[in-house]
Amino acid sequence: MTNSELSVDQYGGTTQMISDATEFFTVRKIDGRWWFITPEGHGFISMGMNHLDLSSIKYPDNIHIFNERYGGSNDRFITEGIAQPLKAWGFNTLGWSQEMVGGVWGKPGSIIRHSPEWTPNQFRLANMPFVYNLAFAEIEKFNNNPHYPNVFDSDFDMWADHLARSVCVDLANDPLLLGYADLPLPDFTRKTPGSWAEHLNFENPNDMDQLKAIVDRYFEVTTQAIKRYDPNHLIFGPRFSPMPENLEWVIEAAGKHFDALLCNWFISPDEITTELKKWHKLSHRPILISDMAFLAPTDLLEANPGGASYVPDQKARGIAYRKFNEQSLRSPYILGHHWCAFFENLCRKSGIKNHFDEPYWDCVNEMKTFNCKHLYATAMRYK
Repeated sequence: MTNSELSVDQYGGTTQMISDATEFFTVRKIDGRWWFITPEGHGFISMGMNHLDLSSIKYPDNIHIFNERYGGSNDRFITEGIAQPLKAWGFNTLGWSQEMVGGVWGKPGSIIRHSPEWTPNQFRLANMPFVYNLAFAEIEKFNNNPHYPNVFDSDFDMWADHLARSVCVDLANDPLLLGYADLPLPDFTRKTPGSWAEHLNFENPNDMDQLKAIVDRYFEVTTQAIKRYDPNHLIFGPRFSPMPENLEWVIEAAGKHFDALLCNWFISPDEITTELKKWHKLSHRPILISDMAFLAPTDLLEANPGGASYVPDQKARGIAYRKFNEQSLRSPYILGHHWCAFFENLCRKSGIKNHFDEPYWDCVNEMKTFNCKHLYATAMRYK
């Protein structure tokens, strides 16, 4: 049986997997497999797209496309240039809308900058399930100027409350919202001036208990702030990097506060059955692979042939996408996969559309075949 033989509800969930319906997305374990459950009560595997910066088509050499193809309208670009093709290609979620727009990854001293998150109204305009990103701290491992807040001070409570109420009040009754994510790749153990771990000795149990208390408090404050203004939606927490950067106790703590965990690295299928299986056992939560891709050389991108994510061309890229999902969805704790990224810009230089808004069809057609014909059949054949 293929997806084409399975009907889906208005949110993209398969009607072959039925659970109790609520007004909002939930997560449930049914017959050994974890699922998102749509507001209509159907099983949903999230196949999402990340990095949707609207300025990617406003460079001097491509703004004519924005003006001529979309009438110079952000709304038309969202509906016609993003949502319409994504739906046609079988993607069912808008993942992380922010895009890397400055800096060079891994270059010492380089400042990595991201575009703003889409507004709630822009997400609604796309009319697709979505994840909303709320970054409560600036402690990413790529951040060369991190700020580690005092999570026991009322100032942090006030900031978390402000950030939550500025967004969550407007989203609390939105049935398309999957849930809320926090910052990507938090670094809890960095030893820099002002960091939580600056003066701690990791060999000292008392010092480690102090750091554990700080991280747990961070998770507690941010989760409570969201729930104060939106008790209806899922909370995912930070987009975690792999162990040992995130220690076992971090994952255990995350399981106490979040409905599912986010995995944010270019992971191999073997690591899904080892590292993410460990995450699942430690947290007792399902996992969404929240940022993952394969990279092929293009006119803009000089992909590293020695990199784990490297493939030689766009056809191989699409095949790698299919094989990755066929393997990852065999693990019943995997809720889906969000791809990095949609549209090339001159900073990130990767996407499934090129710098001139044309799809890489050899890749896209392979993705479409899997998403539209094999996604749910694959998810239902879990081990």
